[in-house]
Amino acid sequence: MRKNLIAELTVPQEILSEITPLLNNLAIKSPGETGCIRYDVFRKQETIVIIETWADAAALEVHKAQPHFTDVVQFIDDRALTLTVTELFPL
Repeated sequence: MRKNLIAELTVPQEILSEITPLLNNLAIKSPGETGCIRYDVFRKQETIVIIETWADAAALEVHKAQPHFTDVVQFIDDRALTLTVTELFPL
């Protein structure tokens, strides 16, 4: 079953330039992963929005182990940033 997610990350303006290279790397490498159907990264003022669709839970779990993903997670954790991930389900 497909996994549809929206991740929203609040990034203060003063550290946006620090995380931007990590997010760009994530946006470039994630779509090439097996099972990635959609991976888009957007910015809305101080909020980064990632819209992603994975073929199944297994593909998502493999994604979560990739360095381009774990680097972003480490940055978020180190700076105690607010991240909200919402799973979307079809009607």
